[in-house]
Amino acid sequence: MVLLQVMMLSAVFMSAPAWADSQFYFIRHAEFVKTDPEKPLNAAGLERSQALVNYFTGKDITHIYATHTERTRDTVIPLAEQRNLKVEQFPRPGSVVDSRKVTNLSKGKLAIQPMIAALEKLPDGSSVVISANSGNLFAIVAGLGVQVNSAEEPCVATAESCLPCADKSCFPGEEFHNLWIVTISDERIKMRKSRYGETPVDANASGVYLLGWEHFRKTTPDDYARAISYFEQAIELD
Repeated sequence: MVLLQVMMLSAVFMSAPAWADSQFYFIRHAEFVKTDPEKPLNAAGLERSQALVNYFTGKDITHIYATHTERTRDTVIPLAEQRNLKVEQFPRPGSVVDSRKVTNLSKGKLAIQPMIAALEKLPDGSSVVISANSGNLFAIVAGLGVQVNSAEEPCVATAESCLPCADKSCFPGEEFHNLWIVTISDERIKMRKSRYGETPVDANASGVYLLGWEHFRKTTPDDYARAISYFEQAIELD
């Protein structure tokens, strides 16, 4: 069902004028606390969010997008702050998608169509970082027109520009260091895989503090509690 939806979205998406010289960096959110239903970033995740800043040193970024979850947003906040860019979430928490209110706990597949629609509106020359979830990342990449392995159109063993599937079933579940870089130029689509943050990078106090401040500004009891947790970690790191 997911593959069928992605194929339909991809057909619509690629019928629109293609961008010239645009690049899309897809990452999965960083490591998180598995015992917490809200799944906030853990210490390793905070370190990885700092490593992401280092990876993009010297690279142009025009937009930073994240899906609706806090962990995808928090992964790219240090990068956004460093580049003075806003993290835009698709779908936006609190909005309604498929007659359901979007929250941090909403299923990942709820983000597929809104994120593809947002990417479709970007201008030529965009360079976008997209922080997604294991349950929607491949589907969103496929929505750009990247080939998905199938019986009718199997991937060539040596080809990077092909996804093994368009859902969570083939996603590297315990890996958080991967990047999928999609380049669209002269109406040609190429994808390659890269990595970041394999060498540990210490989370710094200012970056952790900024994560806390983002939650504090939301002024909800849960966000206040999350903010205090990040502030305490920032004090320990200072």
